Amino acid sequence: MATTKLTDKAVLAAKAPSGKRLELWDEQTPGLCLRVSDKGKKVWVYRYRTADGRQPRLTLGDYSGAHGVRWARDEVESLRVDIRKGADPAAERKKARLAGKSQAIKTFDDLADAYLLAMERGE
Repeated sequence: MATTKLTDKAVLAAKAPSGKRLELWDEQTPGLCLRVSDKGKKVWVYRYRTADGRQPRLTLGDYSGAHGVRWARDEVESLRVDIRKGADPAAERKKARLAGKSQAIKTFDDLADAYLLAMERGE
């Protein structure tokens, strides 16, 4: 896995070959990766090691003016503090998503709310 010095200029210029995905790993922040699709979508991803040795991958968000290189590095640094304390952000996110799906639907309003939330998430 080759690393590169990620800058906003380099990220803007990044293009994936047709039919492939490009992964640019940051040399300054271990585990931080920018995934670029052949359609041009750019997503920040963080790969880390848990206490039991697993290496989950956590999506941080899409690249944008508000979510540039500095933002992604700051996000990773704050996640590292939690991971050192034993947290597993990817597992926690999955657990929260599943808990949201398993809420009991008692009324028609609950059903409508659950439907609208699922549509917003694209599920």
